[in-house]
Parts: sequence; structure tokens; C-alpha cells
Amino acid sequence: MEKRNIKGAEPENEFPEPSPWLKREMEKEIKKEREKERKWQQREPYPYFGKLPHWIADSGLLEVLRPKAVKVLSLLVRRAHFSTQNGRIGNKTISKECDIGERSVSGYFKELEFFGIIKTWRQGWARYYHICSFPPSDIQKKAEFYRKPDKYPKDTDTYPRDPKTGRFVKKDNLPKNSDVAYPKNTEPA
Repeated sequence: MEKRNIKGAEPENEFPEPSPWLKREMEKEIKKEREKERKWQQREPYPYFGKLPHWIADSGLLEVLRPKAVKVLSLLVRRAHFSTQNGRIGNKTISKECDIGERSVSGYFKELEFFGIIKTWRQGWARYYHICSFPPSDIQKKAEFYRKPDKYPKDTDTYPRDPKTGRFVKKDNLPKNSDVAYPKNTEPA
């Protein structure tokens, strides 16, 4: 026989009511799943690319900056908001992700500020920054002033070193029986 529902009558439950212990276990599982979702939402996903202004690479500043300052800059670019180029970060976060001491982080920030790459300000313990989209007017002078000198003179590709001192020496000053290796095609006659 078919069961018919009469108006106002509740349908019968096909499954029995779970026990109180089972209810608690189900609630615990639901809470764990929700916590996992919250943690995933709170995690700050990094994009696979950053928006570094072209003038920083074109001006030669990446050659002038210390390697760890470039590492800090790349982290700031990754963490900055894509359209506004603003961001907020703490010294502990930078020191963990870049393998830098917490006290030396401010020195790298000062270096990036000196060259006009970023502008920073603080509100409480938080450090806010902005990656400048346009170069300062004196950037070429600063880059040229702090550029490392060339290792080799411009007239030859390689230049011999004195084995005792390790300094570069001119081929005119070398004795004929010296054990210093000469550049190609420049053996004295």
C-alpha cells in the first residue's frame, strides 16, 4: 500500500535520530572543516609575478643595490597590491622570508628609500610602503656614483694578476720569466 500524506500531517522520518555522542562527533568534524577553510582564506596567496616598474631595471639600480636589498625589493613587489603598489609588512616577516636579521631589515629599507624606489611610513608596529612608479630626477647620477668599478680595463678582455698580491698588473710591468698567465695573443716577444 502507498502511504499518502494528509494535509497538515508531517512525513515520517526515514532515518532514526542520531545518538547524542554521534551528534557531538559530527559537530566536531564540521568545526574542523570550517577552521581549515578559515585558515585557507586568511593565508595570503602570493601571485606568481610582481609588477616591478621598468625604470628600476633600466637605470641600473639592480647592479648598484646590495643583493639582500634586491631580495627585500622582490618580496615587497610580490606582497604589494597589484594596482596601487601599496603594501604593509613587518620586520619579522621580511627577516623570515628573506633570511635576514631583524635588525638589518631597516637598513635595507633605508637603502631602497635612498634610491627612491620605495616610500615608507609607519603606523604603530606596522610598516607601510609604496613602490614608486616614476623615477626621481637624480636617479642616474646616484646610480653612476655608486656603480662598482669595472674589474678589467677597457683595452683587453682579460688582465693578468700578480700571484703573490692578487692585484691586476699591466703587461709592461711583468718580468719575462713570470709565472703569471698572459691573456691570449699578448705573450711578450
